[in-house]
Amino acid sequence: MKSKLFLIPLAFVFLIFVSLILVPTVASAGQENRLGAGHEPDIYGDRVVWSSNGSIHLYDISNKTDTELNSSSTSHPAVYGDKVVWLDNSTENPNLCVYNISTGGKFLITENVTGDSNYRTGSKPAIYGNVTVWQEYIDNENPKNRTYKVHMYDLSTFTRTQISNYGCHYGSPDIYEDRIVWANDSGFFGDSGPIWMYNVSTGNKTKFETWYSYGCVIYGDKLVSHEYGANYYCIVIYDLSTNEVSGVNSPSDPFDPDIYGDRVVWRDERNCMSDIYMYDMSTANETRISTNGSASSPAIYGNRIVWQDRRTNQSAIYMYDLSAEPIKPQASFTANATSGKSPLTVLFTDTSTGGTPTSWYWDFGDGIQSKHAQTATHTFRKAGEYTVSLTATNAAGKDTLTVKGCIRVSE
Repeated sequence: MKSKLFLIPLAFVFLIFVSLILVPTVASAGQENRLGAGHEPDIYGDRVVWSSNGSIHLYDISNKTDTELNSSSTSHPAVYGDKVVWLDNSTENPNLCVYNISTGGKFLITENVTGDSNYRTGSKPAIYGNVTVWQEYIDNENPKNRTYKVHMYDLSTFTRTQISNYGCHYGSPDIYEDRIVWANDSGFFGDSGPIWMYNVSTGNKTKFETWYSYGCVIYGDKLVSHEYGANYYCIVIYDLSTNEVSGVNSPSDPFDPDIYGDRVVWRDERNCMSDIYMYDMSTANETRISTNGSASSPAIYGNRIVWQDRRTNQSAIYMYDLSAEPIKPQASFTANATSGKSPLTVLFTDTSTGGTPTSWYWDFGDGIQSKHAQTATHTFRKAGEYTVSLTATNAAGKDTLTVKGCIRVSE
């Protein structure tokens, strides 16, 4: 099918930054839970997928079960319905794999997602229905000459189609129903440009004249782009049904947007922190979702938001349920040593259960306290017996555990 090209200026792009939405930030009122160790999460319905140590994990929220799908070198999982797709990096050129949750069957979409010996890697795939999309690049000697190519694969017809010669170094393509969107850097490393949309049903391509887009996602008639203009980054929302353009104004740089319904989530680096924020188009409110300053790679489905978080120096997957009532934490902790000669250095680790704490207050029994540290290292310099307590707090309340005679220090 021969494609047709359409050009949409979207109400003069310079108006994007005139109409940035100044929104109030409100406190979150849901429940946060840790799902497991890993990174690169995605979510659909009651299913969350992520990668960890070369394996793909499938977590069932309803049953609270974690299933390991693959034990080879894998990355970039995505989930839709009963299908999970990921990159298998166990060979020189990545393979694109699909796993059917209902049947337990796994197969390769293609044995070489690159299709050329000059290719070296692929981007994170996205999937909707029976169609998955991804991009690849030719690793030329000169980085500015790298060419990114956008591909789609129809699982129902076993057909692979290249839909663009130009993708984006920073972002990956996305798909919703029969629309595929991606940012176009025209092959120049480190530079980005307009957004393109491909209609799977008609083969038509539409070009959106934007400022510099570093990646985009789509849901329904809403296209969300991470853009740079007027010397700062912002999240720009395009309404494809009305051609209206708006943006979410952040005091710092926003990255990695995702969208579901009227809700947009992203990673935000305001206040020298890296946290997840959400903007609700229906209420015009912004909500801070995470508070530990180490979050990235958010994804949203319905009332649930997942992301990866390094709050304990190990990447873990967390989920925030906007509809759940907050649960107060039950404070608990461990110590790597309970006795020894002075000076005795002890590592205390929070192991609280129940609701996930957002702050911690340690009292070591020697007149020294430590605030807001999930793990704490403390040196006891005098002989004696010390009572240690931890107060764990979140939006639902706080709980304190006090252990008498927790640490015994001798001369």
